[in-house]
This record gives sequence, structure tokens and C-alpha cells, in this order.
Amino acid sequence: MTQRSRSLSALTVGLALIGASCGGDDSGSGSAVSNEAFCAELSSLDDLDPFSNDMSDLTEMFEKLADVAPSAELRDAVLTITPMMTALAELDENDPAAMSEMTETFLDPDVVAAVQSIEEFGVETCGLEPSED
Repeated sequence: MTQRSRSLSALTVGLALIGASCGGDDSGSGSAVSNEAFCAELSSLDDLDPFSNDMSDLTEMFEKLADVAPSAELRDAVLTITPMMTALAELDENDPAAMSEMTETFLDPDVVAAVQSIEEFGVETCGLEPSED
């Protein structure tokens, strides 16, 4: 595997880390069921291994995450990331231009803000550990 594909995989893993070990929320809030469903989908990202999983699994996981988002803001954040997952699934890692474009997409301020929004919800509501990046 080339250095570029390792870097791209590292970025994918970074996105997946927002779903690390969801602790759940047993509070009695009115949206607890939605929060629990979202936390469950978010935690399923923890099982993602970009080196062995079919990347189409990643797209499907983000689509499910959007479906159970407990707020419009969170749904929009997930939907900001979802097209990248589709593009990543179809990416030719032997095409340097495509790899460069995908890396730029990962660093887009809207994408970074979306990831941060999801991570913040995961930490505050799901009991996730903050990422270390």
C-alpha cells in the first residue's frame, strides 16, 4: 500500500474514531430513544477497518447514521460527510490526482466542522472519548 493510500486510510479511520465505544445515555430526556439509536450507529463505526472492510459498508453506515440523527443539525453534519464516503468507496488509489482531491475534501472546512459536530455530540451525549487528533 502506498504512503498516500495509508494517509487516506488514516483520515478514514479518524472519521471512524468519532464512533469509538459509545457508553449510552440512560437519562430520561424526550429524545433519548433517538439519541440511543444515533449512539448505537455511531459506535458501529468503531468496528470499521478500512484495510479489510468493503468501503461500501462505510457509505451504508453513514446513511443509517443520517436516518437516525436526533436533530436537523446533526443530520446535516452526517449528510455533509456521506458523499465523501461514496466517493471514497469508488476511489482509484492508484490515481494520484484522485487521491489528492480526496485529501483536500477531507480537509474542507465544512467537512471538518461536520466531523467536529458529530464528535461533540458523541462525547457529550453518547459518552464517547474525544479523538486525539
